Amino acid sequence: MSAVKGRHYCFVSFSYPTLRDVALVTLKGILDEWGFNPNDHYIFNKTEMSFDFLQTGGKILLRSGDRPDSLRGLNLNDFGIDEAREFKDDSIFKVMLGRLRRSSDATWCITSTPLGKNWIYDLVTADDVELITQSTWSNPFLPIEYIEELKKRYTSEFARQELEGAFVTFGAGIVKPDWFLYDDHLMKGDAVRFWDIAVGTKDHNDFSAGGKLCRDSSQRFQIQDVIKHKLQWPELKREIIKTAHLDGVDVPVILENAGQQAALFDDLCREPEMNAYQIKCERPNGSKMSRLMSWASRLERGQITIYRESWNKMFVDEAIAFTADDSHAHDDMIDSISGAWQALSTPSFFVGGA
Repeated sequence: MSAVKGRHYCFVSFSYPTLRDVALVTLKGILDEWGFNPNDHYIFNKTEMSFDFLQTGGKILLRSGDRPDSLRGLNLNDFGIDEAREFKDDSIFKVMLGRLRRSSDATWCITSTPLGKNWIYDLVTADDVELITQSTWSNPFLPIEYIEELKKRYTSEFARQELEGAFVTFGAGIVKPDWFLYDDHLMKGDAVRFWDIAVGTKDHNDFSAGGKLCRDSSQRFQIQDVIKHKLQWPELKREIIKTAHLDGVDVPVILENAGQQAALFDDLCREPEMNAYQIKCERPNGSKMSRLMSWASRLERGQITIYRESWNKMFVDEAIAFTADDSHAHDDMIDSISGAWQALSTPSFFVGGA
């Protein structure tokens, strides 16, 4: 470590909470393993988020890179950037490169999972940069059960990026059209209807979409219905009620818990026509991409089918147009199935028998 040798090193993370909860904890653990004791070998300044090494004069600074220009005053021998994919462009790298003014043998390194052919890809393809790739499988500290669970949740191409460290360009095509297997009969089992709500009728407004997903006793799934509308709330509420009557009281109605949706949920619950129904308001976990991956991986393996109906083409077209960089036009139908999948995959979620 450069700081142990008397050098000044800065470790940059993309946010202060990550710096505090991950980088700081990891660094303290490494120092403990190496036999470095607080106050005997180094002093940690919590306010400055810095480690000063008493015998060598070396220093480690922990800094958040959310405001790159705030780091311009540093004078360093070396620096490192963690999870560089979280930075949208190379601004943080260029700012930190200008801080290497304490010595002629300055070094830098960045660590990251790839995220397409972004600025990191442009950087590592340069002749004077060494790329070291390490797959998740080679990490001896991860239990095999953890890795196998990740493989279940990722599509093959997404796994190449996240687990093997490959630079994969997704664009549209994260979901392949030949992954969809069609059923002519409705599956019997536990089902939910999740509504991704967007209230408004203007051209720029998203659609509201309600997706129904069913799971049978063998843990196979069927996408049974996806509808979408561009309506104001009073009309959309009537559509939700009408759809609930068609689904039946055994199918819970779930609204996304985001922004004004909580108030819409309360309004729906006050409807006498919905007294017999289980209505929930759930907050989606993770990004749109990660939520899609949770069920698209099963789709690729043939564990999810789609009930053959007239809405299929619109849904499949939206699915195969989905992009990792959020440049696709719409994802409302996809989000509704992602929400339904989350509900059915949560052990504590009570679902009545169908």
